[in-house]
Amino acid sequence: MEPTSRKDFLKWTKSKEITFDPSQPPEYLPARDYERFWNQPVRSTGIANLIGTILGELPAWDSCYLWPRSGSWTPSAGSCADSVMSTIYRGAGIPANWEGALRATRNDFSSIVSILFSYAAFGWSVSEDIYFIPDHGRAIVTVDHHDVVWVSFRHESDLSPFIVRMHAAEFELPTKVPDSSFKHPSWMPTGGA
Repeated sequence: MEPTSRKDFLKWTKSKEITFDPSQPPEYLPARDYERFWNQPVRSTGIANLIGTILGELPAWDSCYLWPRSGSWTPSAGSCADSVMSTIYRGAGIPANWEGALRATRNDFSSIVSILFSYAAFGWSVSEDIYFIPDHGRAIVTVDHHDVVWVSFRHESDLSPFIVRMHAAEFELPTKVPDSSFKHPSWMPTGGA
């Protein structure tokens, strides 16, 4: 894992035609609607498996960037969950109180999954969302505080094959939104929260 300054990370996202306002989720230019989400399983082993499957089924990547929506790798509440996240950060080599992105390689796969897992398990607000962007910039994975994992693609041609691969791995697209505060996506049939 290599700490990367906010400035260098934002320069990289710009080179990939990804708009990135740290207070908002990253978006492709021009804006695209080639995204889907998967609900996180209830059991922790299922969450780790979902994240690992998503990262493994993306178009081939050699390196990536991880960016917490808050821009900070400092757990804030001082809870037991924050202690667990801090331990995961130390194990992954993230400097204490780091402000910026992390660049990781495919060799860091276990650490990447561990970091994303900690956000999935303990994230409870929008400031605890985290983004994974592979080196090719063709996809953005978001671990979201609504207990879902989003995958957004630059090109529509990457979306359908990805959904098929996720189905083959027994991760189905949801048929309803996870809660009443969740914005209903255009691709999902209407009905129930």
